[in-house]
Formats: sequence, C-alpha cells, structure tokens
Amino acid sequence: MPYYVYTHTRPDNGQVFYVGCATSYLTKGPSRRYRRAYDFGLRTDGWFSVFEGCGKRVLVAVIFETENRGEAFAKEREMIGTYGRKDLQQGSLVNETDGGAGACGQINSLETRLKKASTKYGRDNPMYGRTGRNHPLARLVVNNATGEVFESVTAAALFVGCRMQTLHNMLTGFRKNTTTLRFV
Repeated sequence: MPYYVYTHTRPDNGQVFYVGCATSYLTKGPSRRYRRAYDFGLRTDGWFSVFEGCGKRVLVAVIFETENRGEAFAKEREMIGTYGRKDLQQGSLVNETDGGAGACGQINSLETRLKKASTKYGRDNPMYGRTGRNHPLARLVVNNATGEVFESVTAAALFVGCRMQTLHNMLTGFRKNTTTLRFV
C-alpha cells in the first residue's frame, strides 16, 4: 500500500493531536515503511508545543492504507473533520490545513499574507523588468519578405501594428498567419 493516514496521540491523556497522510516505503520495519509518521523533524510550531508538553513522547498509529492517493487524502480530510482543528476552535488537532494535497484551508495571519504579497510587486518580483528580449521565453522572429530579425514577438508586433498576443497566436498556429513573419 503506497499511501497511508496516521495519527499522533499524546501518551499522557490519549488525545489525538495530529492527523497526517504520507507515502509508504517498501522496506522492513514500521519506522522505515512509515517514515513520515515516525519523523518528528519538520513539523509546525503548534505540533512541537504539544510534543514538548507531553514529555517529548508520541504514540503513532497508522489508521488507513490504500493504493489510491485520492482515497488517502479523502480519509485524511475526514479524520481532520472528525477530530477538529484547534486553530478553528473546533477540536484538538494542531493541523494547519483541512488535509489532502496542498494548503487547502490554511489560515495565514495578516503578517504572512502581506509578506507573500510583497514578493509579487515591483522590483521584488523575480520577473521584474524581464519583458521583450529579456524574457526567458523570448524567441526571435524573422520577416521572410525583408529578412529583418526581431528580438521578440513584442518587437515584431509593434512593427506589424497588432497586439503581441494576436501575433503570437499567428506564429504558433492557433490563428491563421496573415503576416510574413515566422519564428527563427
């Protein structure tokens, strides 16, 4: 079974505080096969606060195994819904998401949202200033009639007098090419 759902339980009071889903490894021994369940490394601050509060001991239980990734994610979401998330004042789990793939249901603080947003604007954006010939996907365009070479579709579109996207669609075959331009 390549996918499994597991729980972490406090040994002092028997309360489940984390539900996770991972891929099993075909090796001997539960700590190897269910590596992520027994790995107490890369966890959230909330997980570590519970871990330290119960004497740095955790009971691990594999509760579901399947060949189907979607079933495993569905079971994880179901279990998180059953136990409830602490950050939503619904239960005991320190999970930060509703389960399944990705960060579905993750609640970011205003500070985190502002930090994420700041990386998308102006000079902090990794694509800032990378337009025309400086863009990593820029392609040379040649005018078959004159032999003139343009450094980008944008430059060729300015020459022809049409929108860049329209010319790009002509050059890639999504639209009938009514110009003498071609990709090099």
